[in-house]
Amino acid sequence: MTDLADRLKLAMAGPPEVKPSELARACGIRQPSINDWLNGRTKKLEGANLLAAAECLKVNPWWLANGTGPMRSAMSEPDVREAMAVFQSMSADTRRIALAQIKALAELTSEKVNSVTAEKSGNIGPRSIAMRESKSAIGSGVTSLDQAVREAESIFGGQGASHKTKKGNGS
Repeated sequence: MTDLADRLKLAMAGPPEVKPSELARACGIRQPSINDWLNGRTKKLEGANLLAAAECLKVNPWWLANGTGPMRSAMSEPDVREAMAVFQSMSADTRRIALAQIKALAELTSEKVNSVTAEKSGNIGPRSIAMRESKSAIGSGVTSLDQAVREAESIFGGQGASHKTKKGNGS
C-alpha cells in the first residue's frame, strides 16, 4: 500500500469496522479532517493523530504512517503488554536467556510447519527428511533448549540457569 488514504480505508474496513465519525472522535478532530485523510488531501499523519488513529484502528503505527511492517500484530495488545511486563521484571542476564529460549521455540515451530508443508506438497528436502528421522520435533527443541542452558551456565559461571533463576529474577 503506497498511500495513506488506501491504508486508512483498508484498516477502517476492519475487523473491526471503524466509521469516519468514530475515527474522528478517537483522534479528537472533526470529521472533515478525516475526509481529507480518506480522499488523499492529507498525505501523512504524525504525532498524536497517527498514534490515536493506529490505536483506534488496531494497526501498527509504522504501517499506517508509511506502509512498513505488518498491518496488524500477530499478538493481541494484552499479550504484548503481559510479555513486556514479564521481560521488564527480569535481570538483563535472565532476559538474554529467555530470549534465546523463545528464539529456539520459534525456530522449532517454523521448522515443524515447514516440514509438514513440504510433506503435504511432496517437496521433501534433506532437511525435512533429517528432521523426520531425528528423535522427534520435541527432541530437536530439547537440543535448542540445551544450547540456551549452556549459554545460561556460561553467564552464571557454570552454576546453571536453574540454580540462579529459582531464587527469583536471576540476580
